[in-house]
Amino acid sequence: MRYMKNSHVDDINNLLKQLSDSVRELSREDFRRIFKRGKLLAVFEEDRIVGMAGVHFRETCFRKIATIEDVVVDKEYRGKGLGKKLVEGLIKTAREQGASRVELTSKPKRKESKALYEKLGFKKVKTSYYRLEI
Repeated sequence: MRYMKNSHVDDINNLLKQLSDSVRELSREDFRRIFKRGKLLAVFEEDRIVGMAGVHFRETCFRKIATIEDVVVDKEYRGKGLGKKLVEGLIKTAREQGASRVELTSKPKRKESKALYEKLGFKKVKTSYYRLEI
């Protein structure tokens, strides 16, 4: 496992398409901007990215919070523990950055992902989650 370089945009776009049908293609500029806002971790098979996950940080008056996003492993490589390694790597990064909490969301249909998160100690919280599309 190593941090991604911006020469793998095609691999990233392929993984993001496996994560969501509504994803937009990233350009090299998008990729550079994302790198500035958080950390992206990737798993490589030779020089191809076969899994990735990101973490972003925000601070409130009370704490620093890490949010894990876009955890995805190529369909050909699933079931090999790569998702677990990615999430564990991001939890370690969150600790190193001084976060006191790590959060993530997962769609209900992603049963394997939810099982992984629970196995790693994440707890489902009761909340009223609101969203405004703008």
